Amino acid sequence: MKLHSVVKILLLLFVLFAALFLFFPRGSSGEGQQQAVTAIALRILLVYGILGCAVILAGTWIRRHWKEALLIVIAVGATLVSLECAFRFLFPYATMLAVKSFPSKTFHHIFPPDTTMYQQLLNGEIIYFRLNSDGLRTKYSREAFQKYMDRIVVLGDSFMLGPGIKQEVTCPEALERELRARCGRNSIAVLNAGIWSYSPFLEELLFKEKLVHYKPTLVLLFLDATDIGDDIIYAHEAKRDTGGQVYFDVPEEHPRQYGALWQLLEPYMQWTSPLVELVQYPWNVAASRLSGGSGRSSEKKSYDYYHFQVVIDDVVETNRFFIYRYPLEKTKLYFLKTLQNISSIAAQVKSAGGDFKLILLPRYHHWSNRECPENWELKGYKVNEPFQYEYFRFFEEARGQLDYEVINLLPDFQATDKFPLVFSFDPHLNEQGLTFAAQCVADKLIAERALR
Repeated sequence: MKLHSVVKILLLLFVLFAALFLFFPRGSSGEGQQQAVTAIALRILLVYGILGCAVILAGTWIRRHWKEALLIVIAVGATLVSLECAFRFLFPYATMLAVKSFPSKTFHHIFPPDTTMYQQLLNGEIIYFRLNSDGLRTKYSREAFQKYMDRIVVLGDSFMLGPGIKQEVTCPEALERELRARCGRNSIAVLNAGIWSYSPFLEELLFKEKLVHYKPTLVLLFLDATDIGDDIIYAHEAKRDTGGQVYFDVPEEHPRQYGALWQLLEPYMQWTSPLVELVQYPWNVAASRLSGGSGRSSEKKSYDYYHFQVVIDDVVETNRFFIYRYPLEKTKLYFLKTLQNISSIAAQVKSAGGDFKLILLPRYHHWSNRECPENWELKGYKVNEPFQYEYFRFFEEARGQLDYEVINLLPDFQATDKFPLVFSFDPHLNEQGLTFAAQCVADKLIAERALR
């Protein structure tokens, strides 16, 4: 059969597959679900039909013009190598991974170990996340940290991690400088164990598996108002095996870096993802069946840390700020669950020979209506929600029943005239806000003689 005849047949098949792809009905459940599966199969046939056409045409042309093909391969290869070298020289950060956490069965999500990641700010500035062997944004290893007399571990979410903030001016780093300067000694070390979107449920797992090995003399847990909602999410997703170990049913994902050229072009190549998934689908199914799976491909779960569901007074609340909209009597159950997680961490810390303190960190709307005028989160709450201070009320009332200290930073933020303390477009503390928070905590630790 001549080449043009083969091409005509393949083109006819292509048109047929395209028609089926465009007009075949799609369903989502029951009978519709079967239709959806069939539609996926047809899309796969379409993609492989196109690839088959391309391979046949390319192979025929290469056989007749192999010298030109070899020249093209060499020229393209040389161009790519030259571009890679140029990008590595002009954009050193492009050899790194953009900052992101990765799914973990043990910790839900965590940063990769022994890695430097980068974040590009809105003004084009590049900041770096230097992560130690446990995936923590700190300059200390376990061994180096243990050499200090006062070993303070800071637990928290993104407010402590410091996205958009240089590593040396994050709250833990600022706290270390404040304590060393005021105490007049360098035997104090502060470890940044903040990971974005973490809450006490995950922080307990992190302490038990990793942080206990740093042998802290003091652990400070900075609590955020969103932690109550986050604890609901993680507790719902957590599974427990017969040994009591907590794990998460998430696909383990590990960081990959394919070079500067790929790193810079990847954001502009997102349109290829559906095609790649269709090509990989049959192989994923085969691998799943060989490993004893159900035969379905493993889908990556896309997490949305800002939405969940709780029902209060027959109202379905779908974001973490629901605690701002109800009196404490209606939300207390959720606070109690978070308090239980916090107390469990405190017990583990004391069992390991350290002290524990809970620090209540306010959000900007708790002390000022001038801060953060362009806050992107305002779709989830209003600046003056009727019960936004119940967060502090609960822990103030619980204070007398706890065997660890609760430090409320709200009065300090309400009393200061420093402005601004958060970004104009984001509710996270800016450099001045982090420094101020560190100074307030240092004042209290020194006044209470919490250091050795």
